[in-house]
Amino acid sequence: LFELLIRYAPAFLQGAGVTAFIAVVVWVVGIVAGVAVGAAASRSAPILLAVLKFLALAVGAIPILVLLMWLHYPAQAILGVVIDPLLTTIVALCFVNTVFVADAVQRVIGNFPQEWGMAARASGLPAQVTLHKIVLPLAARQLVGPIVLIQITMLHATLFGSLISVGELFRTVQRINAIEYLPVELYTFLAVFFFIICAPLHVVATALSRRYASDLSLR
Repeated sequence: LFELLIRYAPAFLQGAGVTAFIAVVVWVVGIVAGVAVGAAASRSAPILLAVLKFLALAVGAIPILVLLMWLHYPAQAILGVVIDPLLTTIVALCFVNTVFVADAVQRVIGNFPQEWGMAARASGLPAQVTLHKIVLPLAARQLVGPIVLIQITMLHATLFGSLISVGELFRTVQRINAIEYLPVELYTFLAVFFFIICAPLHVVATALSRRYASDLSLR
């Protein structure tokens, strides 16, 4: 296996680089946009809240792979355009990540103890200040764990890009396996690679979720 890794080191590094690039873009866009949309939907935008709930239902019901394939084939055929598969993958995963994060943010803020908001208003704090200085900082504690778990799912979903010819790590392993035919070694390497990255994140996310899972009103 080590000889194989050394021989194909440039290909592995390139594939890992593409995977990392997709993941980082999807993480940044999804978290920033998701927090903004979730906060806006939970504040005073019933239409936006209804749209978010519908999108969360749709994204939860439709597999990411199906969405990706639809954007890559029928959507482009209907529009008469040809888009780089890498861009298609990033757009699809950014959309899914944004919806998942926004839904998580909206749910946590929506469950925020009403008495805390009433106390803030009684103290004369504007709604905007209450949201940014009280609600969001406290909600962030409960959101860290779930959002990290969502990002792990998004990292896993980068593998779907291989099905539309994105040269990420999984497709790189497939190409090398087609040459060497060493599926046990190559796919074991892939499994270990993702385990090393995702296992610590999963442990941290689970610990944070358990620590801050209690109702905020009890703290």
